[in-house]
Order: sequence, then C-alpha cells, then structure tokens
Amino acid sequence: FVYENNNAYYFDNLGHQKFLSLLKLSNFMIGNSSAGLSEMPYFRKPTINIGERQDGRIKPKSVLDCKPIHKDIKKTIKSALNKKFIMKLKSQKYHLGYFGASNKIYQIISSINFKKNKQYKRFIDL
Repeated sequence: FVYENNNAYYFDNLGHQKFLSLLKLSNFMIGNSSAGLSEMPYFRKPTINIGERQDGRIKPKSVLDCKPIHKDIKKTIKSALNKKFIMKLKSQKYHLGYFGASNKIYQIISSINFKKNKQYKRFIDL
C-alpha cells in the first residue's frame, strides 16, 4: 500500500512522544488499537475502530465502530470527517483522567498513617 500511495507512510516504531505528536496532527485514527480508545480521545479527534477487538472497553463518543468490510469502513471514514461530528468532539471530556492525578494520589496515600490504621491486610510469613 505504501509503495503504491505517495501520501502513505510506514513507521516501524515512532516511540511514545513522536506517536502522540502524530496523533495530534492527524485528522483521525483508524484500526483496532487500544490507543484509539485511550490516547486519541485526549486530542478530541475521531477513532475508527475496526472489528471487535476493543469490545467491552469504555468508548467515548469520538470512537466510531465499524465492521471489517470495505463498504462499512468507507462509510465510517465519511462520518469521522463530518464537520458536525468533529465540532461535537470539541466539548468531549477526556474519560481516563487529567494531568496531575498522580500527585493527588500520592498526597492521599502519603497522608495515611499505616501504622495507626489497622485496616490493611496483615501478611504472615510462612
């Protein structure tokens, strides 16, 4: 496909930072990767999720499911590029949390006096 299409590219591995930068610059993501359900919604951009691999996972409104059939994929691409759909995503809240969560978790855990609080499970070394 890449050899036949001069607007297509193949990357063996981008690394995390370049991958996220590419998502930010993309119009949408297509495939069956979990990144389409976790990372791409952060940028408020569409994901075209092909097939059933991600069934049972939380899917924000930016994720459009389709069958692995050419006709269905083509139809879903048109939906992902629909200006009204894209505008709706601008107000989408990120469903997996926000920056700073690790600090909040650390503050809560570090404030617990584990020696005084006996609600934790005791382990007995056999």
